[in-house]
Amino acid sequence: MNRGSNVVDVGEDVALEVLFDRLQRQPELVAQPKSSRLPLHDITPENFEKLVVRLASAEPGAKLKARRYGKSGATQSGLDVQRLDPDSSRFACYEAKRVIDIRRGTLTRWVEGFLSGKHAANACSFYLCTTYAVSEETNLADEWSQCEKLLLARQIHPHLWDRVALEDLLRNHWPIVLELYGETVANGFCVPAARPLPDPQASMFAAREETHYGQSVNLYNRSIACSIYLPGGVDRNLSAALSFARADISGISMALSARELVGWSQWRHHADASMDRPYAIAHGTRKGAYLLMGSRVRLTLEEAEVADLDWILECAWHKIHSACQAQVTAWRSLGFEPIEHYPQAIGLLSIRPWFWQRMLDFARAHDVGLGDGPWHMFDAAPGCLKVYSDSDDQRFDRGYHAILYAHVEGTIWLGAPGDVVVGWRPADIGAPCSVRGQWDARYTHDWLLEEMIPEVLRWMGHSSAVQRQSKWWQWQWLRTRTRTRTRTRTRTRTRTGVALPSVAEIAWSRARVEVTSSAPEASNEALFEYVHMLQSHATCQRSDVPLSSACMRNVLDCIDCTLPFASLPTESYLRGNLGLQGEEDLSRSIRRKAADMASIVHYPAMDFALRALIEVLRYAPDLPASSRGHILQLLKPIRDRSDEDILCGLFSR
Repeated sequence: MNRGSNVVDVGEDVALEVLFDRLQRQPELVAQPKSSRLPLHDITPENFEKLVVRLASAEPGAKLKARRYGKSGATQSGLDVQRLDPDSSRFACYEAKRVIDIRRGTLTRWVEGFLSGKHAANACSFYLCTTYAVSEETNLADEWSQCEKLLLARQIHPHLWDRVALEDLLRNHWPIVLELYGETVANGFCVPAARPLPDPQASMFAAREETHYGQSVNLYNRSIACSIYLPGGVDRNLSAALSFARADISGISMALSARELVGWSQWRHHADASMDRPYAIAHGTRKGAYLLMGSRVRLTLEEAEVADLDWILECAWHKIHSACQAQVTAWRSLGFEPIEHYPQAIGLLSIRPWFWQRMLDFARAHDVGLGDGPWHMFDAAPGCLKVYSDSDDQRFDRGYHAILYAHVEGTIWLGAPGDVVVGWRPADIGAPCSVRGQWDARYTHDWLLEEMIPEVLRWMGHSSAVQRQSKWWQWQWLRTRTRTRTRTRTRTRTRTGVALPSVAEIAWSRARVEVTSSAPEASNEALFEYVHMLQSHATCQRSDVPLSSACMRNVLDCIDCTLPFASLPTESYLRGNLGLQGEEDLSRSIRRKAADMASIVHYPAMDFALRALIEVLRYAPDLPASSRGHILQLLKPIRDRSDEDILCGLFSR
């Protein structure tokens, strides 16, 4: 031990160098070397003073000063030791009291004497050190409890190092017991010291490296490695695993679910450095440490390791977003959810089960082998709908365009009651999607709603076979009509007077991204519907991933440029949604809010801002086309973020 470095101030009566001298071997032999007790009551006064100093200086870099009161070696002598606390710049005070007996009132007298002394004002803690077993006598233990209250009232943490506490401390100090009682006693009394862990390796992985092969991506930096499996082909699976270079956690792999991987990486991409990470929270007791919060794993990381994890997630985001975007772009499937329990298929429509059966009947009646009409484009098969052309024509090329199955709760429909979901997946994974060849998800969805289903309804109305069964299928429709999906439309009637249901009453889209019939800038109604769609997303979005302040400023600019054309009955709704107070002009208040916008915003605030924009558009029926185009351009970043959120939701399962 480097004793000289510990000296801050040497008392006039005792020098710390003397107290750090080697302990003298106790002359009394210990009868039972394996005993759980040490004969501390027989320790010499000099050894007891040295013992207290050794224990007080156990922390690395401890700085001490000491003063003795009374004659060394006397049973009533005392030693005061002070240790500087670097965190608070106050002192931990130790009083060594080697006494033969302690009577009731002695503890109170010692504590009150300390509190009335000059050191109490600068003390953060007080250690009363004695070889007497205070905690084993009830009356003395009760007295010490009262002493603790006196110390705590002065914001001084109390500690009692009596014989019992000293023995517990010495179990982990084999070298001290060795000096006092010898190796045999030290080996029998002390807890066996665990082999020290090797120093964590500062750099086991590459400094910063990225490798990409097929659907596998590997990211490395000095402390963390990440292996990512990306979506590709018909495979929508997304997963990752983290490995660590630090020696005490090397060999541990932490699996990340798709929800964790997408959520963490998207947050890292959009958040700034001032925000608290959702995946790494500050450690409650260790300064500079963080808890990595996985769904099934908790790991303690250092600050530098968390910074390396930030880099991993930022790089992972670009890889993940590109792979997911490539798949939904190739299939045009953005906004279509995978079917539950059968994620290989994408749900396009929900259809009444009886009508799905009629669609299969229509396909059988229009098999390519039964005619050459424009609707003879099916390869009839039980349980599925195969759209097929046997030759090239003006509209379609030869081959399969779509193979569709109906699902109920993720299983192929086998006649069970309830609505069925029409599932789509590529008929040929190796072939690109096109309107002439293999159809993509969006084209198949639109073709079903706009062409095939209306044609099946007309076929049902004009088919004599169906007319004979009209009461049956009409009863099925009425019985299963339990809720309204869209606004009611006028039903057509056949020549026999039987009312046919409308398309909206038997089938409805499962797309989360609406495709309007006209461009948003085409009319005020189309723009109003477009903004309402963005506001609905902001209302339903539960992500903690922030938005940039530019998105909010753009919405405020949209409101400001619409105000001159709006005749608002009152400004209170706008001011309430935007958090504007005071009597300042509304337009000037909006511009001031945009100028003072924080660096990030969250979806609840965006929700209220879009509601305010909807309110202004409602009272601006004569908004010029140039303003509509300008508003649409300002809203593009918000639409892009909305599409990004939907994309993340599709692959976070």
